[in-house]
Amino acid sequence: MARIEKSRKYIIEAMLILLEKKKYDDITINEIVDKAGVSRMTFYRQFHDKKEIIRYIVEEKTNSFLKDVQPKKDTKENVIKAFKAKGNFFCDNGICGLWNHEISHQDLL
Repeated sequence: MARIEKSRKYIIEAMLILLEKKKYDDITINEIVDKAGVSRMTFYRQFHDKKEIIRYIVEEKTNSFLKDVQPKKDTKENVIKAFKAKGNFFCDNGICGLWNHEISHQDLL
């Protein structure tokens, strides 16, 4: 894995770890880079701001969710239940609006 990919991975992992402990609005760039073990310059080469990290995470979680459910085989209730379970991660961490904006259960049905 190239250094750039590793840095990006470390930043994303740091954000996820911090989201387990704090709300999104309370997390600073300094905390992210400290936890990731990268410089602020490296952070800004990878992401414009912390919202961009969240967008990336939302996209990854969404792709993971879509692989987990098979709308043609699953009932509507199962799809909605799975969607809500994935969405709880974001809502519990103060970033529910981004998840809801990226995908809605209606898109899957």
